[in-house]
Amino acid sequence: MNDISQPAVGIDLGTTNSAIAWIDEIGAPSTLRNAEGDFITPSVILLEGENVVIGKEAVKAKGTDFDLVAECAKRELGALLFSKQLGERQFPPEVLQAWILQKLHQDAQSQLGEFTRAVVTVPAYFDETRRKSTMDAGYIAGLDILDIINEPTAAAIAYGFQLGRRDPEEAKRERTIMVYDLGGGTFDVSIMKLCGNSYTALATDGDVQLGGRDWDQRLMDFATEAFMRQYGLDPRDEPNTAGRLWRECEDAKHTLSQRMSTQIACDYQGHAMRVEVTRDQYEDMTRDLLERTSFTTTQTLAAADLTWADIESVLLVGGSSRMPAVVTMLEELTGHKLDTSISPDEAVAHGAAIHAGALLDEASERGH
Repeated sequence: MNDISQPAVGIDLGTTNSAIAWIDEIGAPSTLRNAEGDFITPSVILLEGENVVIGKEAVKAKGTDFDLVAECAKRELGALLFSKQLGERQFPPEVLQAWILQKLHQDAQSQLGEFTRAVVTVPAYFDETRRKSTMDAGYIAGLDILDIINEPTAAAIAYGFQLGRRDPEEAKRERTIMVYDLGGGTFDVSIMKLCGNSYTALATDGDVQLGGRDWDQRLMDFATEAFMRQYGLDPRDEPNTAGRLWRECEDAKHTLSQRMSTQIACDYQGHAMRVEVTRDQYEDMTRDLLERTSFTTTQTLAAADLTWADIESVLLVGGSSRMPAVVTMLEELTGHKLDTSISPDEAVAHGAAIHAGALLDEASERGH
């Protein structure tokens, strides 16, 4: 018989950031804070001898111990070994993913008490190999994975749940929505039919090698070229300098979502410069990346044999969907005002927790 005290937990195991949520005392999904007090844990790993550090401190170490830092392991799931050596050692990507899951699990247990069962999410177009690697990562981390569900489905579940709380009658009506999920390392677009508690994917497409990380790379190239023009030196030649520059570029990307211009600091071999970049320049240098998501979005609509008039809501998921250019492009493309009722960072973990709750309820009913 199922133990009713088992919490319902959902994990969004992201390329650049991860989150864990549970169904709280009042039956609503709630994101748990990590040991550092944040809702989001960077999916970054620092290996110091036998000590594994995950999250914010690992991100800081990119500027000092770049050769011991691993990130974006999710992009390499299915490969035998992660492409980057950490010190002298090389690990399978699922081992790196397991370390991230372990941190999320430990931090959550300090608040919920002991548990092992969880639902974990993956991009909709992950193949069987990648899904199995995700299951393996859970197993290595000591988790009992109840189910692996697609990220857009999880986002749709969170949306449906919120709708049901706001307007139970309205939530029973059948509706067709689109989920545009631009994360740090992967891009997904899904068209879903929602009706009460049932969710059907009508069409889905995506790109396992497209995400916010690629937008960072364009800023990295831009700053490097400016530095090389000035000093004839490539700052990427030294790992820690490259690591610091990555962090500067990530910060610049976030700043450009709020402001019209910013500066990227770069110092190498006694030379220092601040590279000015405007939002217009940034949108120009990344336009082709945005167009790839626009093309995929249009293709997915065609695959579902629908028109924009058939889509009731367009949900934005994934941290990178906050970029103003994304919002403008989607509003022009779809003719819809975008739905921002769910948190782009938390929706996937929330949907996974709701799904975990439903699975645990079913199990306990069968147990009686």
